[in-house]
Amino acid sequence: MINDPPKEACAGWTVSTLFTHLTAMMSAMEKAVMIAQTAADRAVTKAEAAQEKRLDLLNEFKKALEDQTRTYMPRLEAELRMKAIEERLASWERQQSAGVGKSEGLSQGVVILISVGSLLVGFAGLLFGLLKH
Repeated sequence: MINDPPKEACAGWTVSTLFTHLTAMMSAMEKAVMIAQTAADRAVTKAEAAQEKRLDLLNEFKKALEDQTRTYMPRLEAELRMKAIEERLASWERQQSAGVGKSEGLSQGVVILISVGSLLVGFAGLLFGLLKH
């Protein structure tokens, strides 16, 4: 056959040396498998720990979103409250406008009343002065 080892390479092999050689190879393979298994176990442990951290972070994020959902005011309610505040403000502004008009009217009325009163006192003084002479 083409791939047969040369006969010199097989010289000196006995059943006992072949057994020893195969046993050593199997032992080396078992050690390699054990090392690979240990490395795989460590990798799995690290991956599980990383996954656990990710899940913890996701749970925190989920809890934060639930807190927001529970504590934040819904948009519809906020819009209703804003509309009510705007209506109150408009009503207050109308009242203030009416009140300013009234106070200006009262101020002008007081000025007119004082002016008329001063004129009457002046005329009375003038009339009294003329009648006395």
